Amino acid sequence: MLDIVCRECGTRNRLVTGTTSHSVSMVKCPYCGYRQPGGEICIKCGADMAMARTIVTHPKEPEKVERGVLSRRYKILTITAVFMILMIFLGSLAGVFFMMRSSDAYKASEEFIRNNKEIKNVVGDNLKFGLIPRGSIRSLGEKGAAEFKVRVKGTRGKTTVRVFLKKKGDTWYVATAIYEDNYGVRRRVVPEKQGGSS
Repeated sequence: MLDIVCRECGTRNRLVTGTTSHSVSMVKCPYCGYRQPGGEICIKCGADMAMARTIVTHPKEPEKVERGVLSRRYKILTITAVFMILMIFLGSLAGVFFMMRSSDAYKASEEFIRNNKEIKNVVGDNLKFGLIPRGSIRSLGEKGAAEFKVRVKGTRGKTTVRVFLKKKGDTWYVATAIYEDNYGVRRRVVPEKQGGSS
């Protein structure tokens, strides 16, 4: 090996002698990344590469791996929590709809629609009702009120019926109902026991 000092910049270079260019092992400076044939001092930046070899090359890699694992665990926990909340919400919603469909007020609404001639003239026979009724029930003791928006489909067509009910004692009865005919016109129906239909 020969140490050569540049006259212009004063940089000290170490030249490996006695080997051919094909057999010289190249070394990469850990500071500037310059590749050179062997040596302990970087030709380009003058850093002590021998000292750099004793230092851990990537001290932050374990921390990065740990953060990556924690990040994946956090994502899994977040997705699981969101899924559980969604399932609880959907279960509660399904419970509300089930309770509404099984209520006496809703059963009275379906019974009224099945027996009403005006609505059956629009939708026909073999009535089928929507799976998810919309509405509300307010009951306090022997008095109460309820309202439902029921989708009805039959052999002739389909329509939406809004049924308004009242409670007297333990019995729910339909006070009035509104449906849309084949032309999209809203028509009111009053049970016959309260004065017929109009």
